[in-house]
Amino acid sequence: MARYHFPNMLTRLACAALSLTALLKAQNNWFSPALLKQPDVAKALQSVDDRSSAIVEEWIHLVEIPAPSGKEQVRAQYIKAEMEKLGLTDIRVDDMFNVSGVRKGSGGGPSVVFAAHTDTVFPEATPIHVKREGDILTAPGVGDDTSNLMATLEMFRALNRGGVRTKGDLIFLASVQEELGLLGAKHWLQSSGYKPDMFVAVDLAANQVWYGALRISQFKFFYTSPGAHTMESRGGPSPAKAVAKAINALYEIPLPPIAPGLDSFKLPVINVGMLGGGTVVNAVPREAWFTVDLRSLDSSTQRPTSHGGRLNR
Repeated sequence: MARYHFPNMLTRLACAALSLTALLKAQNNWFSPALLKQPDVAKALQSVDDRSSAIVEEWIHLVEIPAPSGKEQVRAQYIKAEMEKLGLTDIRVDDMFNVSGVRKGSGGGPSVVFAAHTDTVFPEATPIHVKREGDILTAPGVGDDTSNLMATLEMFRALNRGGVRTKGDLIFLASVQEELGLLGAKHWLQSSGYKPDMFVAVDLAANQVWYGALRISQFKFFYTSPGAHTMESRGGPSPAKAVAKAINALYEIPLPPIAPGLDSFKLPVINVGMLGGGTVVNAVPREAWFTVDLRSLDSSTQRPTSHGGRLNR
């Protein structure tokens, strides 16, 4: 369950629209405050304010379309229909249900992908109903990443309303299965045929812009044994004991200092997110497992060190 202040989302729309314009209108710099005074940019930003109520209503509608990872089809079809209304070209729905469309530039500028993912972490059959209290929306998936999906959609609309023209092509990508390891975006980059000059993942708060890449490595470790009844288990091998020792060892690995300037994020970090195994209370499990999520802004964190061996899949 998440709570979200929708004025923050409108701020994100404005920032995104400005960044787009800067990419393709400025000659030497990526952004200049002077862009705010250009009539087409001012018109685009004003159109976002004028549509604030309608944006929130559509945002609520998007949130209430269930989209667990691997089952994003309904939400994908909605985005595809909106891309068609926008007049985007080369609209595609691939075999994973990634949806993409192109806003053609005049030529001579960089091609930029703006990607927001359609899936949420919430499993199928999770009750989803948005509760609104003043300027706060509360619901499963209202933020990650439905707010950014809505923001990206409205950003492309605002560019049209303002008549903003760009030199390079802008590609809107609504990707799938991000919560399972960025699977949709990876598949699109490998199979779409596009070779963009920049790929922007729209998946942060309005006050955050990251340049570079976040390294994510995810693992699942399995331990097995012949198993035994509790009455016969004393002194014998146990996958549960092995899992407990391994998890404890992971959390004792020394990490570098927390990287500054990341707001509430604390990187690098190791997290055990899932544990499982066994079928009954009164027996040694034949199998036990756990997952590891390792995230860092630098490669050295994920290399072997004197403190422990490298994690292997």
